[in-house]
Parts: sequence; structure tokens; C-alpha cells
Amino acid sequence: MQKIKTFLKTKVGMSVAVVVVIIISVLIFKGKSGASETVTISKGDFTKVVSVSGKVIAVDNVDLSFETSGTVSAVYKKVGDKVTRGEIIASLDSSDVQASREKANADLVAAQAQLTKLQNGESSYSEVSINKQQVINTIIDAYTKSDDAVRNKVDQFFIDGRNQSPKIKYSFYNDGELKYKINEDRKSVEDSLVEFESFANDLSVNNYSDQSIKDAKAYIVQVKNFLAEVSLAVNSFEVSGGLTQTTVDKYKSDIATARTNVNGSLADLSSFEDKLHSSLSDVPVQEANVMSAQATVRNYDAQIAKTIIYAPFDGVLSLQDAKVGESVAAHTKVAGLISRGLQVEVYIPEISIPGVNLGNKAKVTLDAYPDASFDAVVTHVDPAETVKDGVSNYKLELQFVTTDPRIMSGLTGDVSIETQKLSGIISVGERSIVTDADKYYVYTKTKDGGIKTEVTLGIKDGKGNVEILSGLNEGDVILLNPPATN
Repeated sequence: MQKIKTFLKTKVGMSVAVVVVIIISVLIFKGKSGASETVTISKGDFTKVVSVSGKVIAVDNVDLSFETSGTVSAVYKKVGDKVTRGEIIASLDSSDVQASREKANADLVAAQAQLTKLQNGESSYSEVSINKQQVINTIIDAYTKSDDAVRNKVDQFFIDGRNQSPKIKYSFYNDGELKYKINEDRKSVEDSLVEFESFANDLSVNNYSDQSIKDAKAYIVQVKNFLAEVSLAVNSFEVSGGLTQTTVDKYKSDIATARTNVNGSLADLSSFEDKLHSSLSDVPVQEANVMSAQATVRNYDAQIAKTIIYAPFDGVLSLQDAKVGESVAAHTKVAGLISRGLQVEVYIPEISIPGVNLGNKAKVTLDAYPDASFDAVVTHVDPAETVKDGVSNYKLELQFVTTDPRIMSGLTGDVSIETQKLSGIISVGERSIVTDADKYYVYTKTKDGGIKTEVTLGIKDGKGNVEILSGLNEGDVILLNPPATN
């Protein structure tokens, strides 16, 4: 004790004593000041915030490579160049494939020309069109011969052949039932010839169908059958004063000629029908040949595409290792592309994910610019967890609201995401709350100090504030630094 007194009497000792007194005074003053700090309760906005670290990344980021091996023939872009989607970044030598592609394209042109020749297209020189026209011409000729057979050769020995009551002029052996049938059939044949004429005149390559030839055959067969009946009658005509043998022989000859002409038309029609069907059957085969040639061309196009690196989106080239003349292997990274748009990537612990949704507003403070704050919005939330250090996290992507030249890919910083915003809320700092027996209290300011008041807590905002659900009213004054509870 005596040594201490002796030391204090020295200049050094006196200086130390003064410093100690000053420190003690400051501590006492701060303690008293802190204990007396108060705040008046008022309602206001309360925002719950989740704070995490994040990193600025490009919206799109891709490594680029050739899909085949070869020698680099050209490099069109360098690192830092801006590119648009579809622009060529680099290419390999593809001269061999190009030559094969040209040959394949020539084969395709030839196949298409042959198909055009076969098809019933707009060209009047296609094989199918020519065959259809031959069928139509045969149908028209068949009508002409049918008309001549009935209205000229048969009607020589008919009375009113083209009217409603045609009759054979002459008698013949056993003419009762047959004569009646021939007279009746002449009326129906006349109606058919009228239809046949209109049908034949209207027929063209454009409106021709399989039904056309069926209808034409039906008309011809009807005339053919009618001529067969008439032939039986003519061969039984009885020579008399009004009908000489010479006339009968002429009738027989005319009917024979008529039958030959009509039967020949039917045979010609069947022949041209077969020829048309043959040309039509060639069309599917040639169509298949065209498709095969097209596939070959597409195959070479695909091979050529593998020798070119295209920009898959608008962006900036972040890597370019391709060099002209250099041999590269397939799928070897030679270039990198990042999009011009930037976003923030963060990982939220599962305990903090409730309330985080698309569209949540956020503030981003980058380590490189601690005094600046950038607005952002949550644009993506992974539906599945990502385990980091044994803890389930959920990856979020946030888009910057505005562009800023200070924001660059790779920068890190802090991200505060607003998950809930309430209005007209009473809240206090967590340091103002004390816990006693699992209950929460604040100290309301009085003349003598403070009254311990129980409160019910709500949500926390992540910044050291907590919502007060009950226990305090607007205008109450509480101690910011309440005494510890024993």
C-alpha cells in the first residue's frame, strides 16, 4: 500500500491516475446515459427482410465448342466483342462436306424434276396430266361414236328415234317382246346420250377423278348393250316390198360397224385408264425418292453446322481460344459467351425460405461499392433444394431493376429480400426486450425509472426489430436499454 502511495506521488503515477479517473468517468457517464435512453412508440411500416450473400452472374452463360473435330478455318469474334444470336464466332474447314452437299442437292433437283413430270401439277406437260388428257379425249371420242351409232346408224330404221315414242319401222322374226324392249331402251339411251354429251364436254384435267371414268364406262356399256339388242333385230329383218335385201345388208353392216366402234372405244378407255393408274402409282415412289434426297441434303447441312460455332443468344464473348490453322477435337471448349443482362444468384436456407416468392423486392449492396444500393426483384426460385455444407438451401435469381455500368459479372455482396411488408405496426428494437420465465417484457418510462410491461411478439424484420402484437400502445415511452432481469 505504501508503494502505491509513493508511486502516485511521482509525475508518472499522477498521469496514470488521471487517465484512470477519466476512463472510469466516461464509463459511468455512458452507463447512465444508456440507461436513460428512451423511445416514444409510434405506428409505422414494418418490413420483414431475409439477408444473405450473393454473387452477380450473367443471365445466360455458356461454354462453346465444335461438335466435330477439324482444323479452324476462321475466327470472327474476339474476347469482349458483342454478338447477336445466330452470328458466327468461329468455323472449321468443311470443304469436303460442302462438295458432297452440292452433289446431294443436284440429286434432289433431279428427283424433284422427275416428280413434277409425274405429278398432276399446274404443268400441262406432266406425265399424269398427259395421261389424264388421253383418258378425257377417249371419253369424248366414245361419246361421238356412241352418238353416231345410235342417232345415225340405228335411227335409220326407227320412227321418231329421238322423241318420246320411238318405234322400229320393220317387222322381224319373233318381234313381239324384243321389239317392245328395243323401243323402250331407245328412250332411255336418248336420255343417257344427252347426259353423256354434257358430261364429256365439261370434263377437264382439273376436275377429272376416278369417278369420271366409271361414269363414262356406264354410258358406253349402256349403248353397247342396246346395239346388241338392235343387232338381233336387224339380223331378223324380213325382206318385203318396203325393205329390200340391199337395204337390210346395209343396216347389218352399219350396226356391225357401230358395235365395233363402241366396243373399240371401251377397250381404248380401259387401256388409257391402266396407263394413267400406272403413272399415278409411280408418284408415291418418286415422292419417296425426293424425300430421301432431301434427307441426304439435310444430313450434309447438319454436318456443316457442326463445323460452325454460332452465338446461341445476344451477349459478350468472355473467352476465345480458337486459332486459325489449329486442329481441335470435338466438344473441346474453345469459346465462352455471357449475356449482356446480369442477375444476382443467392442461396436461401430452408429456415428463411417461407415468404420468399417471385416478385419480392430486394436491395443489393456490392462489396466493391459499399455506399451504393441497387434495386432488384426475385425472378426465379428453384423448386428443389441444393445441399450446401449439409444444409438444404434454395437457389434464387434476382434481376436488377435498372442497368448500371458498375455492376459486373463476378461481383459479390449482400442481398436483403423483402418477404413481408405491413403498415400501421408497432415495433421495437430487440435490445429493448427482456425475457423472464419464457415471457417477454419491455420497461415503460416513469419518473422513478421504468415499469416492467409484458408484451406479445410477432415477426422479426431481420434488422434487429420485432413486431409487438400486444402490450404497447402508440405514445408509450419505453427504455431502449432496460435493466437485466434476475
